[in-house]
Amino acid sequence: MKPLRRPRFFPGRLLSVDDLVGEQEYQRERMRRHNRLLHGWGVVSGLDVAAAPNETQPWLVSITPGHALAPNGDEIVVCAATSFDLAPWQAAAARPLLLVIRHAEEAVGPMPVPGTDIEAEASWLIDSFVLVVIEPEDDSGVPGMLPCDPDDERAVERAGSVVLARILLPASSTDPIDSIDTSVRRGLAPFDPNDGR
Repeated sequence: MKPLRRPRFFPGRLLSVDDLVGEQEYQRERMRRHNRLLHGWGVVSGLDVAAAPNETQPWLVSITPGHALAPNGDEIVVCAATSFDLAPWQAAAARPLLLVIRHAEEAVGPMPVPGTDIEAEASWLIDSFVLVVIEPEDDSGVPGMLPCDPDDERAVERAGSVVLARILLPASSTDPIDSIDTSVRRGLAPFDPNDGR
């Protein structure tokens, strides 16, 4: 674990974009460290996965609103029910797949940038999420844990992921999904104000 660095403010100091970004990164990394070391990681609440087929999308699944902490400490919040179509993974039918969720950011609020060739820059970032399907390398290990080799770029990216379910797609794309296993996910107990602490 490396020490965190933050800008030091004093009268007369000229602030740059790097200073302000550095202050934000310091606060974000402190929160990630707090989440990781004090609370752990996993699904805190919600994020249930269920088959939700319709006439045109037999492999559609739904994910309920909820909250998770990623192994790297990022908070992942899903504010509204979300649908996800597994049809693009038809080639993986009859093999188990993992549906995982990761923290993401969405840039919004375009604002003109005077004095540059840039027409507009996003002025805000919204915390968001992305759902990803991966093929597990093996079926062993801790529930919800993905293999992580620090020299493997793909594995490092997976380290920010929380497993929501293991899904076995049927052999035929017209058959509905009937195998969604959420026992593989790692749970994290939500705060209970009545537990006496």
